[in-house]
Amino acid sequence: ASIEVSTHEQKGTNFEEVISTEMRAQEFYQTQVTLLQNQALALLVMEKLDLANHPVMKELLFGDKKPGPVTRLKGMLKGLSKNLVEKLKVNNGKSAEPVALIRKEALKQQALLEFLNKNLVVTPSSNSMIIQVAFISPDRRLSQQIVNAFTEEFVHWNMEKKLEASRLAREFLMKQIDRAKINLERSEE
Repeated sequence: ASIEVSTHEQKGTNFEEVISTEMRAQEFYQTQVTLLQNQALALLVMEKLDLANHPVMKELLFGDKKPGPVTRLKGMLKGLSKNLVEKLKVNNGKSAEPVALIRKEALKQQALLEFLNKNLVVTPSSNSMIIQVAFISPDRRLSQQIVNAFTEEFVHWNMEKKLEASRLAREFLMKQIDRAKINLERSEE
């Protein structure tokens, strides 16, 4: 999928303004590429597509054929917690309470995030303001769904930011108008 990003700014008329505007546009463009790779956006996509319960994702990450990332992470955490309990017993001379393990859902979410981050390909175009977004997985339909969800959530996220900025500006201006009215009324008295 492709996304066009634009700052919608007026172009300058002298050379310094053109260069300055171009630099800001490049910074904006790189920021958009980084935002597409943001963990918060990945979480929105995971929730939107319910990837934790998606059959392909279950098989890829949590299948029984060989230990997946979650199983390996669980094993590592069990080993670490066991060592920590033993050290606590030795250091305190008392029986230590078992260390609480990370919940299964948190492990699933972490594995899904790692999978998304590892397989999401965000490629900025060198000669335009277009960003290519792709996802690599064994299932073409899943890849398509994930790419579409990333682009849709990205566009929605940007629209929400703009709406919030407009709302804040409106509130500020309304306060300014109220102050001006009060000052006008005072000056008329």
